[in-house]
Amino acid sequence: VVGVGSTVTFTYIVTNTGNVPLANVVVTDDKGVTVSGPAPGGDADGDGRLDVTETWTYTGSTIAVAGQYVNNGTVVGRPVTQTGGSIPGTTTVTDTDIDHHFGAAPGVNIVKLTNGTDNNSPTGPVVAVGSTVTFTYIVTNTGNVPLADVDLTDDMGVIVSGPAVGDDADGDGLLDVNETWTYTASTLAVADQYVNNGTVVGTPVTETGDPIPGTTTVTDTDIDHHFGADPAVAIVKLTNGTDNNSPTGPVVAVGSTVTFTYIVTNTGNVPLADVDVTDDKGVTVSGPAPGDDADGDGLLDVNETWTYTASTVAVADQ
Repeated sequence: VVGVGSTVTFTYIVTNTGNVPLANVVVTDDKGVTVSGPAPGGDADGDGRLDVTETWTYTGSTIAVAGQYVNNGTVVGRPVTQTGGSIPGTTTVTDTDIDHHFGAAPGVNIVKLTNGTDNNSPTGPVVAVGSTVTFTYIVTNTGNVPLADVDLTDDMGVIVSGPAVGDDADGDGLLDVNETWTYTASTLAVADQYVNNGTVVGTPVTETGDPIPGTTTVTDTDIDHHFGADPAVAIVKLTNGTDNNSPTGPVVAVGSTVTFTYIVTNTGNVPLADVDVTDDKGVTVSGPAPGDDADGDGLLDVNETWTYTASTVAVADQ
């Protein structure tokens, strides 16, 4: 098993197993690789013939591609006498031998979920500040060789646990081809937009867990988002246009009309629905004022202010 893109070297060992020399020895490969040889020193007596029991070595090479690769080396030689003459009644002799290698194309994929949903773009799920947010990391071997030493981390430093019980079906400690392992982590939601990344790293190995020459670790990262809701609202109540948290407030004639204004502002980080303003003296409150709900969505948006009004007839004293 070799890394895709690495150089694979083929060696063709040719031996004369007959009882006469062979001339015009030619070695070819059925995948069209260029075969060189014989190696220096193979033809010990320098006669250009593959003598009885003599061995010549040839070589070729290719660049590894993904998946199973098989090729055949073929040798052909012509029987001759010790002096190189033809031998009547003989024909060329040949032999073929097959060999295999596997091109490793390791790959890994991670999908990160927040509360069970995949949110590559903000805002993601909106959750209450202080509530528990659960992260799920789904890791799949998308290559063609197993991965060892699979390690998963989160860039926000949350503690990641896994893989889940039963994920490693054959118990070999390797993330096998097409196998999926699931990891989990959690945190407490904080206010506003939150983003974190899950990253997985694995080492390509053979089916028996051995290193694969020409390969390096593989990695993948996936992002996810959620939003911590920190709702808040503020109200400022005015009497005849002034704010009077302490007595006496404006002095008005008994029987005159007193106007109350209620200024309501969303001071949180999420919109508010069903906004209701009441007065503890039972006056009828109207609003919001026309144009306050600028986008007409019926929600008091973040930092938006709505104004309500009411009135009463002044009675004696405070």
